[in-house]
Amino acid sequence: MFEAGNAEEALAQLQNHPVSVILLDIMMPGKSGIELLNDVMAAYPDIAPIMISAVSNSDTAITCMKHGAYDYILKPFNTKEVTLRIEYALIKRKLILDNNDYRKRLEQIVGEQAGEIWASEENFRNSLDNSPLGSYRIRGRQNNLRQSCSF
Repeated sequence: MFEAGNAEEALAQLQNHPVSVILLDIMMPGKSGIELLNDVMAAYPDIAPIMISAVSNSDTAITCMKHGAYDYILKPFNTKEVTLRIEYALIKRKLILDNNDYRKRLEQIVGEQAGEIWASEENFRNSLDNSPLGSYRIRGRQNNLRQSCSF
């Protein structure tokens, strides 16, 4: 765990100390928490950001969520609430990462199977070329079985 006084310090800390969850205050010196949220999500998309604010503004909360925040906590808060919200953010983060891994594995499997299908199709076409069935006559016309098969 680390603390930063402004957005630049936070980004510098993230380079040296990878984290799973980050708590960002909306009002910060220099860049706002929303601007930092955008920077964090661009550079570290696997982090689960939670926004903190003393102002109850639904538009700000919605903006934060659209920009990738996992949650929005109003000040003053108690540590039990923050702990629970962090736990939920970590669970959501894990589900998202697991889903992304599953999707990548599925794409790899589909790609491999598609390659096998294309190889089988090519073997089939080559076997037709070398087969007595490769050419046949229909009503006096010479036809090629390979041309009549479409994949």
